[in-house]
Amino acid sequence: MKSIDTIKENLDQYDFTWNQDEVIFQEKLSYSKLIGEFLISFSDLESSLNLLIAEQLNGRSHEPGYQILKYLGYYNKVNLSKDLYDGKINFINNSKLKTKIQKEFSLIIFKCYELGTFRNKIAHANWMTLDKKFFVRTKILNNPSVGIEFIKSKIDKGILLKYTGQCYNFARRIDHFLDKISAIEYK
Repeated sequence: MKSIDTIKENLDQYDFTWNQDEVIFQEKLSYSKLIGEFLISFSDLESSLNLLIAEQLNGRSHEPGYQILKYLGYYNKVNLSKDLYDGKINFINNSKLKTKIQKEFSLIIFKCYELGTFRNKIAHANWMTLDKKFFVRTKILNNPSVGIEFIKSKIDKGILLKYTGQCYNFARRIDHFLDKISAIEYK
């Protein structure tokens, strides 16, 4: 998958984000709606991830899983899912099926990391810096040779729609994966 375009911008002596072209004010309604939809879709993805963990920890009740999940952030949930299901996949009898399930699960985990990274960009972006080319500040770095640098990521409406669709898609893939792995016979 193609990564999001980024550019670097150096801090002048003072930061005048309000002095930009004020694109966010022109785009506020459409961006607000798309950002909200993305965050809802990401919530759907995380909810599916929660169920994946809760089911593996105790198939008779999800309570023990949620007792653990309440302490975990998103990336820890992804890591726990990977650890729990990598072990379970290793016990699949059929080597052809095992390889197929491993590939499917690896893609799910990869996309969960990628979508989490995008979610952080959306949640922590300085939307007041959105410019006419739809680049927005998503990270602040300290470069010893030039001082403060801003990483600006291109987040246009099409990118928001694409990642929203991917969240919904992978939430359903996680649900189907759980159904599929629950029906498999093990050693």
